[in-house]
Amino acid sequence: MEKYEYLTHVSKVEGLFGGDVEINTMQLELNQFGNDGWELVNSVCVNLKLGATSKIVNILKRKVLN
Repeated sequence: MEKYEYLTHVSKVEGLFGGDVEINTMQLELNQFGNDGWELVNSVCVNLKLGATSKIVNILKRKVLN
């Protein structure tokens, strides 16, 4: 049976009221995880009361090698 390990990574969101994502930085971070064998499974935006994004939570997985 295949086994997996999971990683939760939080991407920074800038701006006074949030919502400003530095796409190039996020892409570089995700590409580095990919090079290390991690696969992005899902991304979830965490919002403030007024609806602006305060952070992006990325969930990644990779196979555990025995």
